[in-house]
Amino acid sequence: MVFIWIPKTAGTSVFEVLRHHYGMKKLKTIDTCFSFPQRGAVTFGHMSYNDLLATGVVHEGFSKRAYKFSFVRCPYARAVSLFNYLKQTGALDADLCFHAFLDDVHRARPAVGMYNVAGLSQTNPQVDWLIGADGAFVTDEIFKLEDMGEFCRALEARFGIAPEVERKNVSEKQVLMDEIAEDREVLEKIEEIYKRDFDILGYDRISRP
Repeated sequence: MVFIWIPKTAGTSVFEVLRHHYGMKKLKTIDTCFSFPQRGAVTFGHMSYNDLLATGVVHEGFSKRAYKFSFVRCPYARAVSLFNYLKQTGALDADLCFHAFLDDVHRARPAVGMYNVAGLSQTNPQVDWLIGADGAFVTDEIFKLEDMGEFCRALEARFGIAPEVERKNVSEKQVLMDEIAEDREVLEKIEEIYKRDFDILGYDRISRP
């Protein structure tokens, strides 16, 4: 089993369930990744699964056998959550506003790669973790945070366990969804940065006059 962990998509909550029920390991540094024995339940944190395959850290044989899944989230809500989280952790300047944050994300985020975090790498579009070199999804299933019940039902059907997922790692609110929903400029920035998430993952854009 491989959990491809996209930042700010309930990953901590999901991982705790998987760790408890399936003994999932979290390997999110280069050193720990190279010790992966090609078996068992694992997440590589926010590292690029494509790069892990390309470099041989994850063997093709294991990847073909493993059940691979991920979670995604409404791009508007995820952008807000990323800002709140990065503010809370001190990764952003205390006086940085949401508009300026989105500008930085648009022009200065590093690509997803062989690291858990590098600068604003956590803010990349969700599909950058999900789409392989061949243009297809690297996952067998993609669940939406907005329907956690589907994930629980899928685990019960596949493994005979119906877990309860509790919310963890919830960020303090620096900016709220209700605030951005009335800000046309913010909405347009989010829609530009995360265009592929809206289009490929099937999330609706907020309508406005």
